[in-house]
Parts: sequence; C-alpha cells; structure tokens
Amino acid sequence: MSLPDQSPRRVGSKWDVVMRQLKETHRKVINKNCSSEIQVLRNVQTKEINKIISNYIDQQLTPILKKSSKLSEEIRTEGNKIYKNNDGNLFDSSFLYSLSLKCSENNSDLAYAHGNRAAALIKIGFNHVARNDCEEALALDHPDKFKIYERMSSLSNHSLSQMRKNVAGLEKNLKKSSKQSKEILQKYKTRLKAMEKETYVENEEVPSLNKLSLDDDPEIKVKQMYSEEAGRYVIAQKPIAEREKILTEAPFAFIPVHNYAVKKYFNTDCENCALVNVWPFLCLECRHSTYCSSQCRDSHKNIHKYECEGYKKNLFFEIGIAHLSLRVLLVGFASLVPILESLDKAEFKGNPEKIFEKLLEMARHVTDGDYFCNKENDPFFDYARVLCLQPNLLLRNNLFPQRNLPYAYVSLYLYIKKP
Repeated sequence: MSLPDQSPRRVGSKWDVVMRQLKETHRKVINKNCSSEIQVLRNVQTKEINKIISNYIDQQLTPILKKSSKLSEEIRTEGNKIYKNNDGNLFDSSFLYSLSLKCSENNSDLAYAHGNRAAALIKIGFNHVARNDCEEALALDHPDKFKIYERMSSLSNHSLSQMRKNVAGLEKNLKKSSKQSKEILQKYKTRLKAMEKETYVENEEVPSLNKLSLDDDPEIKVKQMYSEEAGRYVIAQKPIAEREKILTEAPFAFIPVHNYAVKKYFNTDCENCALVNVWPFLCLECRHSTYCSSQCRDSHKNIHKYECEGYKKNLFFEIGIAHLSLRVLLVGFASLVPILESLDKAEFKGNPEKIFEKLLEMARHVTDGDYFCNKENDPFFDYARVLCLQPNLLLRNNLFPQRNLPYAYVSLYLYIKKP
C-alpha cells in the first residue's frame, strides 16, 4: 500500500506568487512617511489589493486534507498486519494507526484508530499515551468497549481508583456469551481484591508542561537598562560564574515548524506544551493541529478555535513565520480586553492609531524599570513585554521600505481571511 502524501508543495507557493505580484504592482505604497504599523496597513488596504488577496483566498486557498473512511480503514488494516506479525515493528504499526487518525472521516474511524494504537503502545511501553488513547476511544463510542476497558485495566496495576473504575467498565460491557470475557473479568476482579488489601499512594497527576520552569534560584541576576546610544540592554546585578545559568523564561507564544520535507504526514510537536516527537492527538475538526494528549488539546481550545479553519486550508503553511504574529495576538488578547473596554469611546472610537499608541504607552509603563519581574502581578505584563519589543519599522522604511510589504500583506491577508 502506498501511503497518501497529503502535504502541500512549498516550491512555487501560490501565496508567494501573489506576494510577488503585489510587490511589483505597488512598490510605492510604503514610504518613509509611514511611521507606524497602522499607517503601513492603511497604505496597503486599497480596493485593488483587497481584490487580489480575496480572489486568492476564494479561488486558490483550498483544503489539503482529504478525509476518507475507506483510506483510514486501509491504513489501519496495514497496521493490524504488522501488529499481528510476531516479527513486526510495533513502532511502524503505531505510526500507521496515527496516520489512520489523520485520514479519518468520522468518530468511528477515530475510535478504532485510537483503540488499536493503544494496544500497540502498551506493548512498547508508552503506557500513559496508551491510556489516553483508550479514553479517546471510549469518548468516541468505540463499539467494543469491553476490549478497551481490558486494555485500561492492564495499565491500572498501580492505581486503585483506576482499577475500580475499569473493572466496573468490564462488568457493564461484559460479553455474557463469551467464556473468555468472563475469565478476563474474573482476572481483574481478583487483582482488584488484592490491591484493596495493599496500601497505595494515588498519583494520577501528570506534571504540567504548559510552562517552562524558571531557575531554582528565584533571584534575578540581571537588570534592564536603557540609553539613547545603546537602546535597551541588561547588566549583571551580581557576580556571575562561568557557565552559570543567568535567566530562563517561558515563551510567551510559539508555533510548530511546518516542515513537510521532514514531517510529510503529520506534525509531531505539541502546540500547547511544546513537547516534541509525540504520538499525535489531533484536532477532531481540522485533523492537523497536533497535541501530546487530549488534555493539552482541550487546554488549547480557546486559541485553536480561531486557527482551525486556517489549518483546514493550510493557511499557516502558506504564510510561514507570520503565523506566530497571529498566535501572539490570540494568546495576549484576553489581557487586552479589560484595557480596551476601559477606554473612553468618544475619544478613541474610529481611531486605531490612537488606540495602538495608548496600548504601547501602557505597555511601557507596566514594564518600566523591571522588564523581568511582574511585581504588581498584572495580567497585561507578559503581553506588554511583547509590545515593547523593537519593531525597527522606521529603520526598515529608511533603508529598505519594500521589506515591510510582506508583513503588511500578510496582516491584511489574515484580516480578510479571519481564520
């Protein structure tokens, strides 16, 4: 069976062609008088440019993933053949089950793929992922729930509460006409009774990976400084030993690298916690956005709900690193809402330049004097640090004004598309 290559072709990207057309046609839309991002956007937001970008979105930006129950089943069947072969590579079968998830058309396809992958992952020791696969299979109404609870029971030898829950699931879904099913139920009932006589320390929590941990030493070793000559910089506040860690901070936002030359079939980096090389738990809608667990997928819903449509049509592969600018806005926007609501409507209505300048002013005030420490526990602090980064807009305008065009076009593109 030849595996489906559903990756887009980057060479001669249609969006790159549109970008070249726009740049050649509108070389003078950005000039040295554009002193802010808002002015740049106003200059490129013409009827002609809007029409070109809208036509591209409507006519050329098409879905890349072809969901197919038939294809999903064929891939899953190939995985089953490897799984049943004593000499088969269970990593290969697990990969095929993951690919079956990618191609699945409905919940039944997803349930079978998750259930089968759980069986393979149990054999190669990925027990936590296998348990999550079983939970997904049950949530998606797998037709053979007894089999799923059997797999979950095999993973519950160190959790009394889980064993109780799974034995109850076995009893509820018992195949009464099957002698083997009754033997399996009795086996785990016996195991449960033995566990109830033992002492267990329940530890079902999985360490959160949503935030990178800071130094064990909470003392900040550097101080932010500013001068007209050097701009913003830091100096040491205390002696720093050779190879000593100075500062560690979590990223405000990040995106996966859409490298289809390496990851032809699906991404393997979690979009919520940044864990890499994961067994993918995919968005149930776009089948593209990847997570290391259903928990991470649920945690990321408030961000992904704005990106899902873009993923369906491969928008973010087209615009590349500009995806990060959208992700930064989505992550930080919640902290902006109370600020925007507090502004005087009569003063700021219809004046985006004034609103933007006010936000920058507030951001500079929040971070003034201590860029590394949020002393007031202000929810706007982290996003304020992002807004205070140097955009170098005027420098680029003075030296290479055309280099601002791609950023402006992508901003307009995202505005029109509204993923």
